[in-house]
Amino acid sequence: VQDASKSSTTYVTVTAPLPPQASQAGSIVYSETIGWGWDVGTWPNVIVNPASPNAYRGDNGIEMQTTAQWGRVQLLAESNFKFNTTGYESLSFAINIGANEEEDLYVGLLNVSGGVLQYQNIRNYAENGTLNSYQWKHIRIPLSALSGLNTDVYGVEIQSTNPTTLYFDEVQFELNGTNGGCQ
Repeated sequence: VQDASKSSTTYVTVTAPLPPQASQAGSIVYSETIGWGWDVGTWPNVIVNPASPNAYRGDNGIEMQTTAQWGRVQLLAESNFKFNTTGYESLSFAINIGANEEEDLYVGLLNVSGGVLQYQNIRNYAENGTLNSYQWKHIRIPLSALSGLNTDVYGVEIQSTNPTTLYFDEVQFELNGTNGGCQ
């Protein structure tokens, strides 16, 4: 029963929430579109089309056009995201190097400050040991070769030593080499 002669007061303190902790981005960095928790970043003298019709599988791949030496594309974890590689064994992707069979291309994983943990020449990990003009090739690089075992990764970088146009697709981290990557 309500008694109008009674009253009470209480005080509530509201504080701003703490910044969110870094969330886990998905293991698929790019497949048809950019993966959950990932974004595309570029450097000067680089044009990127993340919906190119030149694809390894499906309808879309990423086209990278560089107009200067050491052009690069970075697939970055979005703000407050990271990818923890614990339990993952490799980074895999498909690449089409376009016209230049002699091109040296490098891949690296980015740490929290945007530095590369370790670069690897893509050519050393190509299926059948070769990269051919205008042919899609599967690349699978052990995370140990990229200094990326059991650590937080904030991006994947693909870098070209010379001006070129190339395409890549199906970028993902794999569990024991079997996470649905290139086949």
